[in-house]
Amino acid sequence: MARTSHPFSNPFGKKEGEDRPRKVRQSRFFEHDRNAPTAKFEKLHEAPREGGDIFKAPIESADNEPDLKIVVISNPEEIIEHETKRVRWYLKEWQRYKELGYDNVIRFPAGINPEDDNVTDDEIRSAVQKEFGANQTDYESYTRTFKETWVGMRERMLPVITQVYGFTPTGHFRIVPTAYGTGGGSLEKGGPVFFRLPKFRPQTNGKPVTEAEAITHEILCHEVTAYLREGTALDDSPIFATHQNHKERLMDLLGRTLLVRAGLMKREDVRMVGGGDLAATDIDQLYYSDHVLPDENQLRYEGRLPGLINAIVAVLKI
Repeated sequence: MARTSHPFSNPFGKKEGEDRPRKVRQSRFFEHDRNAPTAKFEKLHEAPREGGDIFKAPIESADNEPDLKIVVISNPEEIIEHETKRVRWYLKEWQRYKELGYDNVIRFPAGINPEDDNVTDDEIRSAVQKEFGANQTDYESYTRTFKETWVGMRERMLPVITQVYGFTPTGHFRIVPTAYGTGGGSLEKGGPVFFRLPKFRPQTNGKPVTEAEAITHEILCHEVTAYLREGTALDDSPIFATHQNHKERLMDLLGRTLLVRAGLMKREDVRMVGGGDLAATDIDQLYYSDHVLPDENQLRYEGRLPGLINAIVAVLKI
């Protein structure tokens, strides 16, 4: 997608640098697919294996050992607090999301009208508490499901990530189950990562996304690699990413490779939920050694994810 026509490029009619919205991380799994003009590749650009103005070393823990920690919030009062803030955030951003076509994706508590500018925090909290009481077993069940899924896939997935990315994944992530907003993701850098409860989760390509797919896509692809893409055409915020579909295609490809090589899913069963055909045409030839006969074990930038991102960004500037 070219910068000049992408729906997320300067979506609010502001001049460059004028009152730009703060960066946010938004839903990927259940976003609309959007088609826009795309840059065509005439040649492949090999980027340096390391260095450059994109690569940053993974954050390490105090004992200099990189680590990845995922904690699921289960305390009812804490969940209600996060849900209240989440609903308030989407009310504040409602008009922007309407302009971007997300008004039929965002979910609010019953009784909360996003067109009403006078909704109070007390009204939001009351509505959230009421629905939480009705759906508490769903929150509790999801917390258990998430923990069990992550524990079951962690040991198989981490070595594969290191092979594919070329570094050990790091980060401390707090997961909050949610009934509101879009599909998932965080609202601010360093903030909790929201995962929509399955009962409120739209189907993707006619099938519900499995928890292994959701964790892989949201945490192991988006969150773990966000710092590599920050400030580029592939920025994790759909508001700041000038090539949103290309980013989503890359996340889909990374997720499929990880799930297949970890032995968690068959290639044909992995949902490819974003990007569209135009982005696939562009990204796949950089991703695979042979994009005509793609093989998850034959990657052009095996173990060099920073180099792959550099190459994509360089080509998108053409």
